[in-house]
Amino acid sequence: MENSNGDVLEALFGEHLYRIRRWITGKPARYFGKDDVALFKGVNLANSEAFPCVSALRIVHNKVDELHMAFPFQLDQTIINGRRFFEMIKHYQGLTFLFNGSALMERYKLEGYAREILMVLADYQGRHRTGDRYVRTMFDCLLLYYFDKFGATHLSKAIEKIFIWAYALRLDMYSVQLASMDNYVVGRQNMFKVLREATNPQLFLQYEVPTVTKVNGTKIDELKALFNKMGYLDER
Repeated sequence: MENSNGDVLEALFGEHLYRIRRWITGKPARYFGKDDVALFKGVNLANSEAFPCVSALRIVHNKVDELHMAFPFQLDQTIINGRRFFEMIKHYQGLTFLFNGSALMERYKLEGYAREILMVLADYQGRHRTGDRYVRTMFDCLLLYYFDKFGATHLSKAIEKIFIWAYALRLDMYSVQLASMDNYVVGRQNMFKVLREATNPQLFLQYEVPTVTKVNGTKIDELKALFNKMGYLDER
């Protein structure tokens, strides 16, 4: 594997898949190390006991091959070892277009504030700072998890909801650290757990995100203006 491909794969696992699988259970996800590899260890269907949970996976595994369908991967499902693991990697590599606003807008006709959000995120002044990249990681991870679960259904509204939730941290804090990001996600408003428990998009989208009442961040004028325009900024 070339270094560039290896770097992309490392970023996909360390910055996104690892964090999503931890955050949906309310656990911190700061650094992906060798001790965390177990998070991606799955079951071997050929050698596993006939537990009900494994039997369900075996049925899907065999049926997919029989019908020549793509395996229905989910970020919170038990991983199947062997070729399914490598198929899973390829599947999620194919979804990294979600992290690129231009690619996302080319693929889907977005409505409401979604397009403006993606353009602001790609262009606002402080976007390259370390703390801002942490916030963007939160945004990207939750967007990936939403798409993984509900596809493009109500995608524009999901982008709006995820933006307000994630970037409220950027507006609130003067300096965003890795711990700031992690603590925010696993705090009392863990949107990953909200999404995990949602059985349809509406249950996620109707979750109320608080209005920002004080802005401490700098070099975020475009973000602040967008929050105000969307009705989520009420400085007193």
